[in-house]
Amino acid sequence: MLRVPPGAEAVRCPQCKTILRAEPPAAPKPVAKPVAKPAPVVAKPNKPKIEVVDEVAEAEREAGRAKLEKKKQLREAMDQLEEEKEDERQERIEFKEYSRLGRKSLSSLYWGVRLYALMFLLSVVITGVMVMAPYLSIYIGSLAFAGSVAMLCCIGAGFGFAIVGPPAARHYGWIGLGVTVLHALAVFSQFLTTALNTMLALMRAGPEAIGVTGFVDPGIIGAYGVLGLSTNFYSLTDTPALLAGGAGAPWIGFIAGVLEFTRMVVLGLLVQHYAELGKAPETGFKAFKVVSVYFWIMLLTMLFRVALILFLKGAQPQKDDFIWWVIFVCYFAINAIVFLTVILQLVKLSDIIEATRETMVADRLLAKSAPMEF
Repeated sequence: MLRVPPGAEAVRCPQCKTILRAEPPAAPKPVAKPVAKPAPVVAKPNKPKIEVVDEVAEAEREAGRAKLEKKKQLREAMDQLEEEKEDERQERIEFKEYSRLGRKSLSSLYWGVRLYALMFLLSVVITGVMVMAPYLSIYIGSLAFAGSVAMLCCIGAGFGFAIVGPPAARHYGWIGLGVTVLHALAVFSQFLTTALNTMLALMRAGPEAIGVTGFVDPGIIGAYGVLGLSTNFYSLTDTPALLAGGAGAPWIGFIAGVLEFTRMVVLGLLVQHYAELGKAPETGFKAFKVVSVYFWIMLLTMLFRVALILFLKGAQPQKDDFIWWVIFVCYFAINAIVFLTVILQLVKLSDIIEATRETMVADRLLAKSAPMEF
C-alpha cells in the first residue's frame, strides 16, 4: 500500500516504477448548524394611550349635553301639561253639560214639589166639596186630576233629566222615573175604576139628593178614590185603620200612596246627592231631614188613626156624649197639624231644591272641596 507523503502531489511505486498522482483531499462537508426553536410569543399588555384632554372643551361639551337633556325634559313636561290641559278642558265641557242638565232636573223637581203642595191644599177643598156639595165633585175632582198629571209630568221630567245628568246620580233618576211611572199608572187606574164612577154618581144625584146634614155618602172606597186624585197620603195612612175597623180598604189608593211616599224618598235622596256634588253637604242634610220628617208624620198619623178606630170600636161613644165631641175636636185638630206640617215640609223641600240648583255649576262639581264664601 503506497502512502502519499504529506504535501506531495505524486508518488512512484518502487516495484513497477509507476507514478501515481494523488488526488487532492475532498473538502470536508459543512456541518449543519442546529436550528434553534423559536421562543414562545408572550402577549404584551397594551400600553395605555396617552390622550391629551382639554378640560375646557370637555366642560363645554358636558354643558351642551346637559342643556339638550334639559330641553328634552322641558319639552316632555310641556307636552304632558298640554295633554292635561286638554283633558281638563274636555272634562270641564262635560261637566258644564252635566251641570246644565242637573239644573234642569232640579227646576222640574222644584215645580213638581210645588204642585204636590198645591195638591195637598186641594185635598182639603175636595173634602169640603164632598161633604157640603158632593154633586160638584166631578168638577173639583177633574181639576185635581189635571193637577196630578201636571205634577207627575214635572217630577217625571226631573228624574228624566237626572238620568242624563251627572253620572254619579243617574241611578236615582232611573229609580225615581220607574216609581213615578208606576205611581201614574196607579193614579190613572184609581181615576178610571173608582173616582170617575163615584163622581158621576154624585153628579147624577144632584142637589135634591142632599139630606138635612148636607151630605151624600159616596162610600169609603169612592171617597178615597176621589180624594186620591190630589194625593194618596190619606189612603196610605187610613188603610190600616179601615182594616182595623172592619171597613173596606182602598187598595189601589194604598198602593198609590206607597209609591207616592217612595217617590218622595228617592226625590230627597237625589236632591241630597246633587247638593253633595255641588259641595253643599249642609243643604243635602236638610233635604234628608225633610224626608225623615215626612216619614215620621206619615207613620204617626197612621198609628193615631188605628188607635182612634180601635178606641171608638171598643168604647162606642154616642154622638151626644162629651167624649165624642172631644174625640171629634182632637181628630180634626191633629189632622190640621198633620196637614200644615206636610205643607211646610214640602215648601221647605222646594226651597232646598232651589238652593241646590244654584250649586250645580261646573266649577263646584270639579272642585275638590267647597269654595270659601265670605
